[in-house]
Amino acid sequence: MSSLRLKILSTLVVSLLSLCSSWAQESVLASKASSEALAAVYAYDDAAFAEALSRIDDKAIAAFVVEYKSLLDYTAANNDGNYKRYVEASDKALAAVAKHRFEPTLTSNLQMHRSLVELSTGSLWGGGVYFWKSYRSFKRGEESHKDYDGQLMLRGIFDVLLSQIPEKWKGLAGLFGFSSGNLQQGFAEIEQYHQKVASVPGLSEESQLLVFANIFLSHDQRINDEQRSRLRNNTTPVVVYAYILSNGRNCMGSEADAVMSRLPQSVIDRFPLIIHQQAKFALRRLDTKSAIRYADEFLQKYRGSSCCNDAPLLKAYAYLVQGDTRQALENAQKAADMPFSSDVDKRTNADAKIFPTMDRTLVKARFQFEYGNFAESLATLRGYNPPQQHLIEYNFRLARAEEKLGNLTSAISCYDKAIAMSAKDKRYFGPYSAVYAADLMLRQGNLAKAKEYIQKARSLNNGEFSKEIDQRISLTLRAIDGDK
Repeated sequence: MSSLRLKILSTLVVSLLSLCSSWAQESVLASKASSEALAAVYAYDDAAFAEALSRIDDKAIAAFVVEYKSLLDYTAANNDGNYKRYVEASDKALAAVAKHRFEPTLTSNLQMHRSLVELSTGSLWGGGVYFWKSYRSFKRGEESHKDYDGQLMLRGIFDVLLSQIPEKWKGLAGLFGFSSGNLQQGFAEIEQYHQKVASVPGLSEESQLLVFANIFLSHDQRINDEQRSRLRNNTTPVVVYAYILSNGRNCMGSEADAVMSRLPQSVIDRFPLIIHQQAKFALRRLDTKSAIRYADEFLQKYRGSSCCNDAPLLKAYAYLVQGDTRQALENAQKAADMPFSSDVDKRTNADAKIFPTMDRTLVKARFQFEYGNFAESLATLRGYNPPQQHLIEYNFRLARAEEKLGNLTSAISCYDKAIAMSAKDKRYFGPYSAVYAADLMLRQGNLAKAKEYIQKARSLNNGEFSKEIDQRISLTLRAIDGDK
């Protein structure tokens, strides 16, 4: 899981492993006060939350809801103050649910929340211990109340998450008592739970987020038209944010911009990470002035720590596209000098450090591609004669554009060129070229060739983003074996 971007991880904390997964329509959280409190949590409406909380009679449930609000606050701004408040709320909630009739299920949720918050701080040990505890609590729940709806949700979650463990770690996971998981079964269990809670306020918002497991953790990375329609019209900050992230992952810049343009300013102000996305998508459509303005606004309004070093780097890219080398280098240096702790910020720091070596034309083509302007990206690349040190990246980006435009023979040819040049290169272009080529062979039904490319990806995966690429290799391998 540490290979996922921190904010994607935070979104999954909220969606896949949330408090609301512990109840269904007939349960205590479906009561008026509890569901209204949960809806207020998702809306980041502190006044409405306080009023609803005052009407919850069950002290254990009240403590659980407070923990969940603290989790959402930490997701919106992961600073030291919010972390300390979260830990305090978590400890109180764990104590409060100790004698609840569904204690194993509630405890498992709380421990899972704690696990992923600790992982987000860089504490692999703390995160791992709480994940193990959460699984043990879940297994106790399977023994005492297997038919409880909260167990159905946790069952889906663990089936999805444990299926993501790389093959090389599965033996060790087995020693700690973890099952192997089942991705498709997990998705089915999550969908079954969604059908149970879709009409409950608060729980409805949570259930809408569950579909993002497919985008972030499956090989196909798709959601259906009905789900997309429901999500794109939602104005709950964290739901909107997750949907925007999925748009970025799938090069759907126009869709992301359309969603963000309809958001009330009040929603954006309650969740400033959306402003960060406004800056990223402005840059991807090469609106450099807006990208710089949004990056400055994000730094002014955001009170968290993660993603802060990305703002000056976004400005650096914008100035580079404009041709202002001096301003570009100054902002890249600011990004490189900023402290960081999370995986996503570590990646930003690495990009900032190598920024002086980046090629302006390739940077421009990259952002055009990421926005979804594939033809424009290809036009930027065609006819360009890059310096020798950028030939690998050039062929990689050319291949990506050709593939998206349906020119599959040309795409494979360019992927092969990037792969051939990457034996002594530590950047991600070589192994990712092999992964994408394997995916192309898989779609064409050539499983033998797909496996050949995956072996190349494994041999080349000894440099940048190796954990992320390792997970991507595992996704393709599972697809080759018939489990997407």
